[in-house]
Amino acid sequence: MNTVISLINISEKEILLSYLKTYLLEIEQDTNYAYLDSYWTDVNRIPLKLTNGKDWLGFALINDYTIIPSNTISIAEFYILPEYRNQRLGSYFAEQIFKTYHGCWEIRQQLHNTRATVFWRSILKNNVEVEMNDEIVQSFTN
Repeated sequence: MNTVISLINISEKEILLSYLKTYLLEIEQDTNYAYLDSYWTDVNRIPLKLTNGKDWLGFALINDYTIIPSNTISIAEFYILPEYRNQRLGSYFAEQIFKTYHGCWEIRQQLHNTRATVFWRSILKNNVEVEMNDEIVQSFTN
């Protein structure tokens, strides 16, 4: 499958919001996402989408909010639509993000979100992992 990673344009905010709400329900979070608009006003926030050239396959929201002070960049949200899972698209998407954006990364998952933890453990290499604030926190530098 040919895939394209690109910035999400503000004109696509409603599409992102629809997928974001589905994602937040899936991980059992409140669907009110207070920081969404800041992804088009704050230079330290990056909204990315993964498409097949036409249809959305997933999205990632990157920012500089980290809980470990030495970290500089974080994947705040990462989602592959259910119908596109188990095709290695998530791994590809994450790897391309890490190749494009360099820094001291922080990836967090809620303790109960074991599927996310298994996913991130499968692709992160040479990372440090700790448990804090009811989350699994993985850190690495690229």
